[in-house]
Amino acid sequence: MMCSAVRVISITALFIAFNLLTLGNQQDSLRELIRTTQDEETRAMLYLKLSEVQKTDRLDALKEAENIFKSNTNNTVGIETYLQLGNYFLSHTQPDSAIFYFEKALYLSELLNDRFYTARANQELGKYYLQQGNLLKACEYAQDAKTMFSAMKDTFWLLQQSNFLAGIEIEEGNIPKGKRLYDEVIRKGLSERDADAIALANYELGKIYLSHYNYSDAFQSFRTSKNIWEESDNSTNLAKIQNKLGAIYIAIGLDSLAYIILNESLDLNSENDPDISAETYLNLSEFYLSRNNFNEALSSVNNAISLANSNDNTFLYLSGIIKKANIFCIDKDFTESKNLIEGILPEIQENKFPGLKAEGLEIYSRVLLNLSLTNEASSAAAAAYEEANNNNNLEQIQKTAFILGQLMNERGQFISASRFLLLSNQYKDSLAIGQNDNTLKNTIYQYELANNQAVAGTVNDLPGSKRNNIFNKAGANNRIQNLLLISIVLLVILISFFSVLVFKGYRSSKKLYNDLKPGKAKESKNSELEKLAVLNNKIFSVISHDLRSPIISIKDSIDFLRQEDLDEETKRETLILSEELTEATLNLLDNLLGWAKNQKKQIEPKKLQVKILDEIKQIEYLYKASIIKKEINFTIECKNDVSALADTELINLALRNLVSNAVKFTPRGGNIHIAGETFEDHVLISVKDTGIGIPKEDQMKILSPDLFFTKNGTENESGSGIGLKLVNEFIKIMGGELKIESSPGQGSKFIFTLPAFPAKKNPKSTETFFKHTIN
Repeated sequence: MMCSAVRVISITALFIAFNLLTLGNQQDSLRELIRTTQDEETRAMLYLKLSEVQKTDRLDALKEAENIFKSNTNNTVGIETYLQLGNYFLSHTQPDSAIFYFEKALYLSELLNDRFYTARANQELGKYYLQQGNLLKACEYAQDAKTMFSAMKDTFWLLQQSNFLAGIEIEEGNIPKGKRLYDEVIRKGLSERDADAIALANYELGKIYLSHYNYSDAFQSFRTSKNIWEESDNSTNLAKIQNKLGAIYIAIGLDSLAYIILNESLDLNSENDPDISAETYLNLSEFYLSRNNFNEALSSVNNAISLANSNDNTFLYLSGIIKKANIFCIDKDFTESKNLIEGILPEIQENKFPGLKAEGLEIYSRVLLNLSLTNEASSAAAAAYEEANNNNNLEQIQKTAFILGQLMNERGQFISASRFLLLSNQYKDSLAIGQNDNTLKNTIYQYELANNQAVAGTVNDLPGSKRNNIFNKAGANNRIQNLLLISIVLLVILISFFSVLVFKGYRSSKKLYNDLKPGKAKESKNSELEKLAVLNNKIFSVISHDLRSPIISIKDSIDFLRQEDLDEETKRETLILSEELTEATLNLLDNLLGWAKNQKKQIEPKKLQVKILDEIKQIEYLYKASIIKKEINFTIECKNDVSALADTELINLALRNLVSNAVKFTPRGGNIHIAGETFEDHVLISVKDTGIGIPKEDQMKILSPDLFFTKNGTENESGSGIGLKLVNEFIKIMGGELKIESSPGQGSKFIFTLPAFPAKKNPKSTETFFKHTIN
């Protein structure tokens, strides 16, 4: 009875406090209530409320609340105090203190047999383990909390927990499942009329779309959250939304609109949440950087660093230093940029924040390259490229691929240089799909104009404006220069490769001819001479037609692009065509070199652990532009732990040829499906398409070591007949086997096996499938 009375007094006091918070000085009003209230539990609750209001001395207020319960902790306000203290230390990167308070909260809630706070304590422990990277424990505690909230039929907390579990799936890389869980929260939230759950789920979905450069869906999700939070007048959440919308607007070139929205975010947030303001200042620095206003960009970054420091936010602090280094690098102050990155290098190398590691190392490699420290630059760029690939960060892959291309070109590794430079261009194409969505730009402009008249002056950001055309033209010119460089490199390789093969063919023929003397195995030597003649004829055929034709086409495309009066759409289509021709030529060169090495028995596979899913993802990104162009529905289904004992380069070449072949022979609107799975002691990988199919007699030609077979694709794409032959030979070298299942008009399925890693019988994997679709 006494407990109930105290609760009533506490609630009443808090109600009064809320009313007072709307008047005068919020902190002074709460302190006055604390001074005049005699009931200890109520005073503790008021201290908790004070901790929410005073951001600078929040810990002091929480400690005051804790001190009240040191003599008697047997009440739920004590549990709430411990949970808030745990959250404070978790947000300030003090994990030991955080776990101490979360476990105290769990112990006390179980002691009091309080189901609600037991669920809450499990929920917070789940957050703790997620931050520490222990996804297994995070999921365990989160599921326990969800079960408890479900048993209590507490829909509000159940939906919050479902949102959290979806976040764990995203952290594990299971993005499709995470998105499904968010969609379930939205559906459940609609049926339960829980607007906050819907807004939060849409906000998290928007972050996923934004990280995958899907700006259209990100905008729609954030807009839904904004509409809900506008009705509830939640200024902090609105500031978060405006910040994310500003990031989208910068990415798609609506810079002036982004400037207005980001400043609105700062006004809405005021001094409520330093982290939101820090992130907003980082986005504002990108706006100023796009205008080459280095002083304002630095000022914004310094504001972000200061706020992150005051709130002990390591992630935002490191982000600020990295952006500051980037500004100095662009402004050509390479020494200052180098010093900044080296100052935080040990922290980002620890890999607590994978995205920052890739970004920091990419800037560092760029700085080192400009300082002519090529060896160090190469190491940093390779590490950045690997990290970006691991995290599927398209922007960083594109940037580091370009740097690696430059470095390899300087070292004379021309084929590798050309491939990296082309890869950089292709990723730029993939990113440009979302960035150049003119329909989205106009939708955003109309939406913002309806809500804010201040955006009327941002019309120059829209498609067709003078400024927009200038930037598009500059981007196109950069890509033309890249293609010119790649084409020149290809011509150098072509001439070198042609000369070497002619010389070696002549020398081999002469040796065989001289060996044809009485008493020797004349018939055998004659047969070998005939085979060598066929081989040389094939090489001449490939060089004179298959290599010469695409390079001439690239030259014609580049000449065409230099015309001043071309519209942007024509330029874009011609650039894509040139890149496809360059990619085809590089593939052919790779295949020719691999085939030539194989003829001389020079290939010795370096068998290591190869993660099949990583290799498939690389190939997906390589052919993404071609897949989208032919409107092919491209799907991947592979378990995260499928690993083969094989040679990475040989697997990459095999998959590249199989996917290239599938794209080539699949008609517009068709399907390509890649799957990988472990079966006992071997890995099975398949590439299936709905293309034109292959007759039995042609399948025999493909697998024959002595016959070259090729035909044009569904849109007249050409080939040399070497690619699939290499696939078959390289798979055999690695201890595997290639099979073809196909019939005319029914599509094709190429299946190959490789030894599993480790090379012994493994229990069948129980890890979740990675499922992914491009359409």
